[in-house]
Amino acid sequence: MIIIANCIKLNPFHRIFNTSSYKTNEVIHKSEDHLENIPHKHFYENHQEQKELVPFVQKCEIIYYEEKPLILFDLNGTLLNGYNTQQQRQIVFRPGINSLKKLKNKFEVGIYSCMRDYNVKECVQRLEQSLGENFFTIILDQNHCVKAPKDVCEYLNKPYAMMKPIDKHSHFTRKSISKILLIDDSKYKVLREEKKNLILIPTWTNEQNDNTLEVLVRSLLRHVPHQGDVRKASHFINSKIKMLSK
Repeated sequence: MIIIANCIKLNPFHRIFNTSSYKTNEVIHKSEDHLENIPHKHFYENHQEQKELVPFVQKCEIIYYEEKPLILFDLNGTLLNGYNTQQQRQIVFRPGINSLKKLKNKFEVGIYSCMRDYNVKECVQRLEQSLGENFFTIILDQNHCVKAPKDVCEYLNKPYAMMKPIDKHSHFTRKSISKILLIDDSKYKVLREEKKNLILIPTWTNEQNDNTLEVLVRSLLRHVPHQGDVRKASHFINSKIKMLSK
């Protein structure tokens, strides 16, 4: 269960729950168990004036809802392939791309790619022309990636290899790491400590008889729990996907 409340920021280390005129659109997630541990007095500094805010629990506007898990998809080799021609950039979708629509009732769906932001934007625009406007709620690009460790770069023979940290961006995704799965065609894109968040699928090389996305969507709908830790399903789903390549 998640608690949502309006708040104001005092500084990077203090957040106030308050329904006064100092509202922002920021959403703060707190578990119900932690409410009693939050201090009852804070100060808001406005130039030289200080205003005391009385115990926030009496002023807090709280809404309860069940948090949807977040599924993040890689782009190249996972959902599509892109090619640069003399005329324009060609983008070809993996077969079964429209099956992603079935995920929207149970999950939030996003993109996490190591491509540059303008390339990601173009791909997302093309995808949403097929899937529906604003289909993806979260978009993460190369700006959200980190450089891979030296051993990974050497193994891949890619001196500028990138990785995709997940928990690092929880303030942006507004999800705990236990509520996020990453669908990718490379196991080297995930931090070692976040391997359980990865669903590894075969790289698509334009085969038209590929049914990976249909199998993946069915598995996500059937086996990922709506409540609790979604990572518990990753091992089983990975074993189902692995069978496709045999």
